[in-house]
Amino acid sequence: MANNNKRPTSTKTSLIIRLIAGMYLVYLAYELFMGMNETGGAPAAVSIGAAGIFLIFGIFLVMVNGRDFLKGNFQGGIMDITEEDWNKMLQVNLNSVFYCTQEVLENMIHNKKGCIINISSIWGLVGASCEVHYSVSKAGIDAMTKSLAKELGLSNIRVNSIAPGIIDTDMNKYLSKEELEEIKEEIPLGKIGDTSAIAKCVRWLIEDDYTTGQV
Repeated sequence: MANNNKRPTSTKTSLIIRLIAGMYLVYLAYELFMGMNETGGAPAAVSIGAAGIFLIFGIFLVMVNGRDFLKGNFQGGIMDITEEDWNKMLQVNLNSVFYCTQEVLENMIHNKKGCIINISSIWGLVGASCEVHYSVSKAGIDAMTKSLAKELGLSNIRVNSIAPGIIDTDMNKYLSKEELEEIKEEIPLGKIGDTSAIAKCVRWLIEDDYTTGQV
């Protein structure tokens, strides 16, 4: 008796082609993005990457916007920020969230289902002295989160932000041991956070089906 559960060869070939094409587009988007020297989520790179992911999975259910940029050990006042510094910060930290969100929304709205999680920062809520452009970029993400949650709620799409304090990442490697100890003294738990804590928050927001518009 023939096994009717077997996929036709043509269907398998089509799936393989979609997978290979999708992986290539994701790779191409990555190379394009990395070659931009921190100019961030340019529409071309984002569109190519989104097309590749859609070829592989066929649907967008979750979008986590987590790109972060702070130029080296920049510690200067607003008068020290150049136009290039300002534009680059907003392009990487804020504009990339806008571009990526736009790319997935049509599919999410069509399917009446979706979860968008933006990685912001505590400095977007309270502001950081001598990091005006960074604080503004993160505050913009939080405002976008709250606005989109209201706009997309009836489409069953949840939008939230995670605004952590200092996390042990490469972005903070420039800090000396003395500076880290001073920062720890201001943290109630007395320790620097790690990325696993952020991952747990992301997982909870994905699995939850009601929370939206929160930072």
